[in-house]
Amino acid sequence: MHDHSKLDSFGKDRAKAYDQGNSHLVPILENLHYLIKILLGELAPSSRILCVGAGTGSEIIELAEAFPKFTFVAVDPSESMLEVCRGKLQKLNLMGRCELICGSIEDVPKAEVFDAALCLLVLHHVSLEERANIVSGIFKRLKTAGYFVCAEVSYDLSSGTFADILEKWKAMIRRSGLPEETIQSLPKMMKEHLFIQSPADAERLLEKNGFEAPIQFFQSLLIRAWYAQKKR
Repeated sequence: MHDHSKLDSFGKDRAKAYDQGNSHLVPILENLHYLIKILLGELAPSSRILCVGAGTGSEIIELAEAFPKFTFVAVDPSESMLEVCRGKLQKLNLMGRCELICGSIEDVPKAEVFDAALCLLVLHHVSLEERANIVSGIFKRLKTAGYFVCAEVSYDLSSGTFADILEKWKAMIRRSGLPEETIQSLPKMMKEHLFIQSPADAERLLEKNGFEAPIQFFQSLLIRAWYAQKKR
């Protein structure tokens, strides 16, 4: 769940420290994963799940434990992150149910047909063109009625309420132990280095790439999540 635009932008040391560095997000992700399990609970027991930008494999582990017959394909551009993911899956004896692909959505064979796809905390790291390519590529690889679940940092940065919620976001980030100087630079970083869309624009992009009537089911400060089904 990270920058999908730079192949292996994570070195081995950074990849190993990724989970610890994002420990302040654990309560948010626990709730998000809990709701995703509810959404996917109606799928067939032997469903096949695609995880785009799988990172260190947190969502795979959550779903694999909840749905013991699910199988997974995880794709990520960073081999270092996939190494961490592989180690965690092996430790839990889950590799027999998982295939790991180093690359992008285009490296997932089009012959693969998935019951659901997840793309969690990835899209705000990539350009609008690449975001559209990811969403379109996922759409093409889903079965009809298959679920797409995406989560990203999403807010209208021009909104009069953004400054207030940003202060709450900073308070959360402080729990990670980052220097105050780094925390205060967040607004500049968000505008210059991330590709943050408003919720309305995020939904329009999903609709433009085939997903009708996406439903927002989650928000925690700046993080929002939607689900949609492939209708055709």
